[in-house]
Parts: sequence; structure tokens; C-alpha cells
Amino acid sequence: MAKVRNLQHAHRILKKHGLSVCEYSVLDILRLRIPASPLGIAKYAKDYDKNAYGNPFGAHSLKQYREAVESCFEKGLLMVLTTDEFKDAVFSAPTHKSGNVEFTEKGYRLYKRLLAQMGGQEFQDETKSSWNWNETKNCFEVYAISKKDCLALLKDISTHVERYLGRPGKRTKIRGPEGPFKAYHFESSPKWFRGLVKVQFR
Repeated sequence: MAKVRNLQHAHRILKKHGLSVCEYSVLDILRLRIPASPLGIAKYAKDYDKNAYGNPFGAHSLKQYREAVESCFEKGLLMVLTTDEFKDAVFSAPTHKSGNVEFTEKGYRLYKRLLAQMGGQEFQDETKSSWNWNETKNCFEVYAISKKDCLALLKDISTHVERYLGRPGKRTKIRGPEGPFKAYHFESSPKWFRGLVKVQFR
């Protein structure tokens, strides 16, 4: 989850935009390009209450996260992808499959605005790159807005594998950067890059 340095300030920003902490947590999960249904996104948000990253806003119930996902749909911040979004584009992430949840343009712009208002440009820079752990393939999937940012994140993960894993392990393969691709269906041109770091547990 994106770091929140001042919780009181963050609460004021969310109140200003009419968002609950659960709604913000749901939007933050979308940044990670996790391919999931509406229920899946709520479950991932709940999992972040329990894993090593935690939720700076505290723990909430799965029911609260499910309601947050629904309210994000109602506010036009999220959508469920259909086949219409794939007619003329190749996307960078596995999130882009029919039935998965994705940002709307309105939702993505609001999320970036929230980050900027909570912590300035440094905080907003977290939208320039992200990674997702693929449990099935035992690899970190990396996405970044430029080839340079993608290389930097690939290097950091491969150098500090155990820190990212939270357990003993080693890097076995690096792939990428590959691209450019579109990261979101509303983008006018491809500009994102992707890569992966394959690992082996010790």
C-alpha cells in the first residue's frame, strides 16, 4: 500500500473528496495491477490488513471492503472490463481481461490527485511504477511508466529479493523491460513497460 506519512492529514484529504478509508484502500489495490473480480479486489484489500505491508488506516472487515468496491462503482471510479476495451490495444498487465476490475479515467485521476495532496510529488511518484507478486509463477511482475523506471524497479527487487518476499529466497531470472504497452484502457497511446523477477525459495 502507498505510504501514508500523516494520518490526520490523509483523513482530511479523504473527507474533502468524500471518500472513506476503505474506498481509498480499494483504489490503492488497483494501482498494483492485480487481476481480480469485484469480490477479489475486496479480498485483496482485506489481505493487506494482515500481511507485512499492513494498512495505515487500520483493519476493516471484508464486508466493509465489499461495500467500498460497490460505492467506487457507483461513484464512477471503477469499472468492470468488457471485450470492448480490447479491440484496438495491447495492454501491459494481466488485469486487462474481461470481468476484471479497472480504474475509470475519473478514478485514476482522482487517485493520483489524492497521492499528490497527501504527500506531494514524491508520494505521487508511486504511480509511476508498481509490482505484483504472482503466487502461481513465483515471480514479481513489474510495471512502470518508462523503460528507465522499469529497469530501476527490476534492479531493486532483484537486489533485495528477501526484503520484498518477506522470507528467504533468491533471484533466478530477470525478464524485461518489454514494451511499450497501454496500462489503462483510456490511455491514448502506449507508454508503459513491464518485466518480471523470477525467484526460488530457500
